[in-house]
Amino acid sequence: MKMAKRLIRYTFSIVITFVLLSFLRPSNSSSAQLQAVPIDPTSLPSISETWGDHLIMPSDQIPVGSYLAIYFRTSQPDTVIYKENVPKAVIQYSWSDFQNINSEEFGGYWVGDFDFEEEEVRSFHISQGHATSRILVDGRVIYEGSSSKVIPVRFTAGRHRIEIQHINNWHTVGYSAKLLPQNLYDGSPPNPTQSSTIWYAGIYEASSRNAEVTVRLKPAPTPIHLYLGSYEAVTWNVEQTLGAELAGVYFSSYSPGTEVQFSAQAVPVQEISLPDIYYSLEPNCSEHGATLFCDTPLYIGDNFKESISNLTGGFFASGFSGQYSADVLDVPDRFLSESDYDELTQQSMDLEQDYQEKIKRQEFDEIFNR
Repeated sequence: MKMAKRLIRYTFSIVITFVLLSFLRPSNSSSAQLQAVPIDPTSLPSISETWGDHLIMPSDQIPVGSYLAIYFRTSQPDTVIYKENVPKAVIQYSWSDFQNINSEEFGGYWVGDFDFEEEEVRSFHISQGHATSRILVDGRVIYEGSSSKVIPVRFTAGRHRIEIQHINNWHTVGYSAKLLPQNLYDGSPPNPTQSSTIWYAGIYEASSRNAEVTVRLKPAPTPIHLYLGSYEAVTWNVEQTLGAELAGVYFSSYSPGTEVQFSAQAVPVQEISLPDIYYSLEPNCSEHGATLFCDTPLYIGDNFKESISNLTGGFFASGFSGQYSADVLDVPDRFLSESDYDELTQQSMDLEQDYQEKIKRQEFDEIFNR
């Protein structure tokens, strides 16, 4: 049966055009560009002026260990629209949904002082789309550009001022510049076994302005191996409820800067690589004339099952939750058995067969034989 499915899937002669979701945002490499050698800010020249010279008022208090965020319209940079204190330089919204600032003219400035007890290398994890940003340490530019990157920086012991400047050029704002320790997730969760509970939760992006997603786990009979997937950088806040014992968390993200946090005791976390972002298990396809457009793989259910199986040593996920955009996910919202996976495969096969029949009716010798 499995071989027959594969023959049907791969031997048909028509061409299916896949419109990938990554086309909606500028293309990055499959993994963030990593600067191999840490930057030493003291080796760089100081610039004569930063945005802070225009935006920081004498009454403003620059926080330690967090940021003062200042937002404005790039068409009116001298008019501050809103200020707030935030723990991280992260913002996400669409159109003019935040402080009535049109996203295509959004300007953001974050400034904060950070203390280091000893010399340490930390990395800026930068995630951005149609935008450009600049990061300064003690008045020295350590990054300026439009790509998503990981920039390691060597900080000397003492206090350092970090400034982040951001100019957006798109109908959505999606920016994140997180300063994270090296080897943040160097733990190794235990390998799943036949009796393990394996669940997955996936989104394209978070819907909250701070790009955080709360994961609410349902009770499980055995320890849970939780797999998380996102395209954009998000912060996963995993709530550990009664009866939901976590064995380990594994996360995959196309954009750099994704984090995992816990409401109770932390468990081992491991960064992994998934071939796709699964926030639905049904193919999302539409027909346009004689072409089938899919913004997901046609056999996405099979792809998902195989991806998780490859990571777990042959075990499939028995629970799934997914949305394109969300700030809360109840996990799982769908339980999966072998028969459920078979139904997903059959749905894809039916879609493919219907399309092949339509293509055949478009052949020259069949046009008048309807």
